[in-house]
Amino acid sequence: RLIEEQKKQIDILIPDLSKLRKQKEDQIEFQIYEGLRGIKSFYEQILSILKKGDTSHLLGAPKIGNEKLEGYLLDWHERRQKKGVKLKAIYDTDNRKYGDVRAKMKHSQVRYLPKYISSPMWIEISNDYVGIGHIKGNNAMLFSIKDKEIAKGYLDYFSIIWGASKRAVSEDNF
Repeated sequence: RLIEEQKKQIDILIPDLSKLRKQKEDQIEFQIYEGLRGIKSFYEQILSILKKGDTSHLLGAPKIGNEKLEGYLLDWHERRQKKGVKLKAIYDTDNRKYGDVRAKMKHSQVRYLPKYISSPMWIEISNDYVGIGHIKGNNAMLFSIKDKEIAKGYLDYFSIIWGASKRAVSEDNF
């Protein structure tokens, strides 16, 4: 008798729980990361969700980001490669020094924006996450959005720009 009563209560709760799950799926999550430490935190989160065979997409990597974070980024890419996570990156033309290093890494493809396009910010697209980062002097921030549809939209833009960008010299590691 007690079991039957509990079963009735569970049957009543299941539709409510399903509604809550659907609301959660429809919810767009966002977060602001401040400072270089905050940007590193975002990248740690991204690396933790990426699995072997997934691809991290980077658009518009400005030189200042590499200048400020290169030691950390080299370590991050080492761990990315060990996991078997791919990289497709489109660097600013004036950032070839760092882009060429990435192009030689395993599971990596690098291209460059045309000379007339230079961006002070970058966009990271990984699975359902989009990160929009900017470093200006000693100020650094990254705005993160978690939403499958928004990430797909940014990935579509990335694909168009990828097709119009120039290949790095050594891109055979993918």
